Amino acid sequence: MYYLYDVRNCSTNSLFRIFFLVLLLPSLAGCAINNETVMIEPGVDLSKAKTVQVLHNSEDTHNVYLIISKDLGVRDLDIVPEGADVILKYEDKWAWDISWYMVELTVKLTDGKSGKHLAAAHSIHTSLTRKSPKEMVNEVLTSLFSGE
Repeated sequence: MYYLYDVRNCSTNSLFRIFFLVLLLPSLAGCAINNETVMIEPGVDLSKAKTVQVLHNSEDTHNVYLIISKDLGVRDLDIVPEGADVILKYEDKWAWDISWYMVELTVKLTDGKSGKHLAAAHSIHTSLTRKSPKEMVNEVLTSLFSGE
C-alpha cells in the first residue's frame, strides 16, 4: 500500500507537528473575516441629504454614537435632534480578544419624513482583521454616502 506520507517511519515529534497543523490551519481560517456590504435602494441619492438625526442605541457602551456624529460632521452633514432629512440607526457588536474591539457595525438609513428605508451598510472585522471603531464607522459611512 502506498501512503502520501508514510507515518510508520515518523518520529513522535513529526507526528505531533502534522497533527498540530491539521488542527490549527482550519481554525485560523475562521479568525480572519473581513466583509462589507452596502445596499442603497434604487433611485435614492444620499448626497442630497443635509441633516441627519442619529438615534442613540441604548446598548451602546463604547460611545459609537459620538464617533458617528463626528464622522457625519466631517462630511458636512448637520446633526439635528429631530426633523432631519435622514434618520440613522446603528447597531454595534463587540468582542474580547486581549482587548475589546468592534466586530460588527450595521447602519440603517430611513427617510426623515416618510420613514421609508433608504439604505443599509454592514461591516464585519474579526480579530485578525480588526479596525478601530473610528475606522469601522468611516468605512460604513463612506460606503453609504459615496455610493460605492
